[in-house]
Amino acid sequence: MGEGNGRGFAGMPPEKQRLIASMGGRRAHELGVAHTFTTDEARKAGRKGGKTSRRKSITTQNISLELNNSLTEP
Repeated sequence: MGEGNGRGFAGMPPEKQRLIASMGGRRAHELGVAHTFTTDEARKAGRKGGKTSRRKSITTQNISLELNNSLTEP
C-alpha cells in the first residue's frame, strides 16, 4: 500500500499521503471541526490500545510456543 502503484490516495507515495493528511488535519483545526480528546477520552483510548496490544502479544507468544513444540517433538 502506498507504493505508487494503483489509483487514488492508497496508490500515492507515503510522503505525499502524509502531506495531504497533514494539510487536512490543520484545516480541520482552523475550521474548529477537529476532534480534541479530553484527558478522560485519551486515558480510555490508551487503556484500550494497551489491552489490544497485550492480547496480540500473548497470542503471538502462544503460537510461537506451539510451533516450537511441534517442531521439536518426534
